[in-house]
Parts: sequence; C-alpha cells; structure tokens
Amino acid sequence: MKTSTLLKRTMRTASFLIMLLILLSFKAEEPRLNNYSENFKELTVNAKQLNTLTRPIRKNINQELVAKDADVLLEIDTEDINESNLDSKVVFINIVDGVRINSGSPKEFLTKVEKNIKVFWEGVPKESSSNATIDILDIRRKSNQNNNAKILKFSTKQKKGKKVEIKVKNKKITGEEYYEVQFRIIYEDNSTKTFWVDPKLEMKI
Repeated sequence: MKTSTLLKRTMRTASFLIMLLILLSFKAEEPRLNNYSENFKELTVNAKQLNTLTRPIRKNINQELVAKDADVLLEIDTEDINESNLDSKVVFINIVDGVRINSGSPKEFLTKVEKNIKVFWEGVPKESSSNATIDILDIRRKSNQNNNAKILKFSTKQKKGKKVEIKVKNKKITGEEYYEVQFRIIYEDNSTKTFWVDPKLEMKI
C-alpha cells in the first residue's frame, strides 16, 4: 500500500515538473515572438517611408521629360556682308537653357526639335560693340526641295519684336524640313541690308 502511494506521489511530482517546464518554455518563447512582431511593424513603417521618398523622384523624372522650346540664334558679322559671302558672315546657333550646343553656316545648320513645341529665331551682331541691330523679318518653307518634310506649323507664325515664333506640329514627322529665314541689318546711320538664308530642321528620334 505504501509503495502504491509513493508511486502516485512520484507521478504527480513528475507531472507537475513537466507542466512547469512547458510553462517556462512558453515564457521564454514569448519575447522572441514579440520581437518578430516589432520587427515586422518596423519593416512595414520603413517600406511606407521609402515609398513616400520615391514619389518626388518620380515627379522630377516626369518634369525632365517635358519637351522644351527651341531657340535659334543668328549671329551675323555685319561688316562687308553681301549675297556672295553669307555662309561665312552668318552663323546659326542652337541655344538650350542659355547654353550654345552647336553652330554652323546656314546651309549646314540643323536644329533638332520635338513635336508640339515652339521655335524662336533671333538675330544679333557678331561683335558686341556693334551699333547695328538685326531684325528677323520672315520665315517660310522652301518649296523647291524634293521630299521636304513639313515640320513647322506656319499658320502659327508670329512676329514678336525682332523675333519670329512658329510652333512645331503635334505629330511625329520623319525627314528634314528646309526653310528660309529673312533678316534685316539696321545700321547706325539707318541704312539697311536684307538677306535670305536657308537652314533646316529635323524631329528628334
């Protein structure tokens, strides 16, 4: 009888110890689970912050993709200019954000444009000390060129002071457009000289 009672007590003690070990095991795991939960919350917050930070970057990229208007400058050596030396006396220059990106004589000069922008032409004397002024009088498409692309929308042509403005068509057009620019040099004594020169345009790929 005593042996049976002792066995029962031993089994109860063993069961109690096993339950105690199980409870202690759960207590030890609970902080680790809490850490997992906290780490997950932190990762979620960081992901939201990263998404917020990338939004302005995407916006700036879109702004850079907006097509810019084109400025074409005619730099003219007003001294001894005549019909036979126009290519050496007139230099065309593409201006982008106030910076000269390329230049050339009228026959060799090409301006690359994008659809639905404005193109502005302006003339200045080559020498900054010159008292002469340059007036852009007119721009027209050359009709005697085979397969001449029609890039400029001449119905939008406007005279703005000494400049001329024309819009580019709002569609993709391949090929080059040959056009003519008429300018007038006004000298200090009010005498004038008027010339036509013929550069060209092309749409960017």
